Amino acid sequence: MEISLNAQVNCNDGPIGKSVRAVLNPVTETITHVTVRPDGMGESEHVVPIETISATSAGSMDLAVSKNQFYLYPVFEEHRFLDMEEAGLSPEDLEALPEAHRAMDHVFWPFVTAEGHLGTYEDVQQIPAGELAIHRGAGVEASNGRVGQVSELVVNPENNHVTHLVLRKGQLFGHHDIAVPIADVDYVDEGIVYLKIDKAAVKDLPDLNIKR
Repeated sequence: MEISLNAQVNCNDGPIGKSVRAVLNPVTETITHVTVRPDGMGESEHVVPIETISATSAGSMDLAVSKNQFYLYPVFEEHRFLDMEEAGLSPEDLEALPEAHRAMDHVFWPFVTAEGHLGTYEDVQQIPAGELAIHRGAGVEASNGRVGQVSELVVNPENNHVTHLVLRKGQLFGHHDIAVPIADVDYVDEGIVYLKIDKAAVKDLPDLNIKR
């Protein structure tokens, strides 16, 4: 499938806009979504799943949805994604992609794999990434107060399921990358992640050596 920058994007009931960037999973190194900016002044990009694309050519892309359905896709918010440097990648890492894809602007889901002592993937609760209502930059609250923000999500590379949240150094616990198990998440409400555990328990969680 050829996906190119600035391609004309058409819904099944007419033209909608232009392709802007590709969204990649840095763990699997695959394109999962593209962003599309509708025609018109001041329109925001929307994040469209790759499965929605029904046909492509060098200068166009057809989506198997109506215009009304297109606008139900989330608006692209850059702070929720990683750039190439943050993802630990270089232009050479994208050489496996088709040439048209390499020419696009790329952003990356905040997915990493873990190296260290988090146990085997069979030992931890896992949630499919697409079903997890937690994004990069979301605030994290322990049972007795704020502990930081979600920096990245640890995924099992075998199935792309999320196992832990990453609290980045420079937040409450200074020089640590801290892995919070998904099992310790109580609920998510209005962009805030609420944990079942308190600050002391968060501080006692293992340091995390992540692979980017």
